Formats: sequence, C-alpha cells, structure tokens
Amino acid sequence: GESMVRRVARRVLASRCHRLFVVVGTEADAVKKELEELEATIVFNARWRSGVASSICAGVEAIRKERGSFDAVLILPADQPFITTTLLDGMVASFEKEGRIVASAYGGTVGTPALFPARWFDTLQRLEGDRGAKPLLLREESRLVRIDFPEGVFDIDTPEAWRALRGD
Repeated sequence: GESMVRRVARRVLASRCHRLFVVVGTEADAVKKELEELEATIVFNARWRSGVASSICAGVEAIRKERGSFDAVLILPADQPFITTTLLDGMVASFEKEGRIVASAYGGTVGTPALFPARWFDTLQRLEGDRGAKPLLLREESRLVRIDFPEGVFDIDTPEAWRALRGD
C-alpha cells in the first residue's frame, strides 16, 4: 500500500537520525511526489548514470552544505524492504558508543545500511562507480562495528525480485 522509498523514509524519520536527505536521479519527480508530506531534503544527483557512488557523493556534499555539523552519515538504499527503525536506532547507538563505522552484516558480508563518522566524508566523496561504499567497508571490515541484519540480503531491484520475495 506504499512505495518502498516512502516506507524507508518514514522509518528513518521515526528513528534517532536527525535529518533525512534523499538523493534522487532517475524518476526524480516520482520520488519527490512520494515524499511530499515528509520532512526530507531532496538532493538531485545529476551524475546518477555513473553509478551509486555518485549518489553517495551528492548526499555527503549536501549535508556538508547544511548549517551546523553532522557527526556521521547513515547510508541506506530504498530497496531493502526489511529496514526497521530498531535497526537504524541500533546503528546510531553503536556509533555513539564506539565512534567507528557501523555496517550491516548479512549473507557473509557487510553492506548497507552503513553509518560513517564525519572523518570519512572526504573518502566517501572520492568514491566512484557502481559499487558504492562496499569496497571501503570491506577494506575496513576488521575495524568496523557489525550489526546483524540477515534480512539485508533481500533487495528489490526488479519486478522479478519483488515477485520472488512475495512468493509469486
């Protein structure tokens, strides 16, 4: 009954996260419409065709331009249907306690959602390609905080993936 981007956005807004920045590219108008009544800052990524790293760069650039400072950025996609407020709050709490990168652990690896302290902003803005922050997470794997999120293996990138998740 609701789009995945709206569902994930509502969960972020209900969490301990202070602000929501949504990076859009393709279908930007449709995504903006889905989020109209929500308190979200929409960031257009003109380079969206170059891969997910450009969206991370655009998001970090946008938060750096805001008044005030941010202690960290929590990067999450809108295509993981099992993201919960509890998961996000746990990531924030782990960051507050440890002060390190916090990543979701699933399927034998680490990935998004992932939270990066502000000292990583420059590195995040140098990412390129379609792997996003995954290489960085793997490089730092022995030093990061892992949060179990077995449902993270499910992402909905295609109509076929949606049907498979529903069991159609």
